[in-house]
Amino acid sequence: MNAEQILGETEWQQKLYEELHLNGARALGSDEEEIRVAKERMTYDQCATLSDQVAWLREIGFQHADSFFHSFRFAVYAGWKGERL
Repeated sequence: MNAEQILGETEWQQKLYEELHLNGARALGSDEEEIRVAKERMTYDQCATLSDQVAWLREIGFQHADSFFHSFRFAVYAGWKGERL
């Protein structure tokens, strides 16, 4: 199971994720300096699309791989090996 930032499937989606994330941070009280520092830190992130990340789980043998929560740029996804729940 992984909780991770994800890359939008399209350029439009990615821009939407970024805009909503920044607007949410501002609404919660982050100032522009805090946002600047966070954006700089995020340049080191190597995000991938949710569909790619779930596919990678399947490729390495995880069954029933899927996304179980997705809210814009944040997702929780998992897979199981074997039939056990």
